[in-house]
Amino acid sequence: GAVSRPFQARASLEPSERALYADQRTPVLPLFQTADCVLPLRQMQNEATASRWFTYKPFQAKAADRTLDYVFTSPGEWEVLGSRVVHTPDWPSDHLPLVATLRLCASE
Repeated sequence: GAVSRPFQARASLEPSERALYADQRTPVLPLFQTADCVLPLRQMQNEATASRWFTYKPFQAKAADRTLDYVFTSPGEWEVLGSRVVHTPDWPSDHLPLVATLRLCASE
């Protein structure tokens, strides 16, 4: 399976899925440069913990194999209290639920 990375290269996908992505770079790249991601990027980039954050499970696969779904916030406006991916075996979609608990920062 593919290793989930925020800037995952198209080359890491299975050939049948690679054909669906013409661009070599992820379209969410600008968001990583201008917004805050609520997912723990260090854990997502660590081989030992990355699978906890996989959100995409191809219908024929036994488990999710990469992260395709993210939650972004405006910098400095939200405090992330927690985030998680709900790994439910019988979920009826190829995208797993991503849950984030946020608190609006006090305005000055």
